Amino acid sequence: SEVKEDADERAKAMAHAGLILQENLGRHHRAVKLYRAAIAEGLRDPLMLLKVLSAMESRGERRDILVVIERLTDAGLRGATKAKLHVRRAGLLCLESDFDEARKALIAASKEHPDFALFTEILLDILENHPGLALHDGNLLTLLNVESLTNWTVPNLLRLIRWYADNGHLEHALDIAGRLRASGQHTFSVLDARAFLSGEIYFKTSRKE
Repeated sequence: SEVKEDADERAKAMAHAGLILQENLGRHHRAVKLYRAAIAEGLRDPLMLLKVLSAMESRGERRDILVVIERLTDAGLRGATKAKLHVRRAGLLCLESDFDEARKALIAASKEHPDFALFTEILLDILENHPGLALHDGNLLTLLNVESLTNWTVPNLLRLIRWYADNGHLEHALDIAGRLRASGQHTFSVLDARAFLSGEIYFKTSRKE
């Protein structure tokens, strides 16, 4: 409708004015106010939203960045671009301790882009810094298809093994270590991980007896 088109144009004009203020005049606080107004007006143009996101990440608050990312995930983007936005959102939500929504964002990313291995390092960073994310729901790693371990590098798999072990899942960690090939530059690391986990499981079983 004509009213909606007018709102879209106003939103883009405010965002554009904010970019000029920030990039050319250094008026960062005023620019952030204009970005917020543009979002409130209903800014949905993907290219302008991406520009606003970049500007917000350099100066905006975490909550502002989350709002822009959420708007972008509904702006018609697809594939790896949208998956990366979901992953970025998950990381920010973890900082807010909103593990329910962070978990949903990661699952959305895995559905949007089947080769989730592209994001394994980000996923591992999130797991290591926010163990409550996965422990909150034991099905998370299965839903993300982590169990298949497709295209994971050996260093990242060793990080995943350490994460499982640190959080009490020794048998699961040993199962993954057992599937790793002990060859090349990673031979010692793989064998060391297997030996450590086997020893931990032995001592754990002995204490129970």
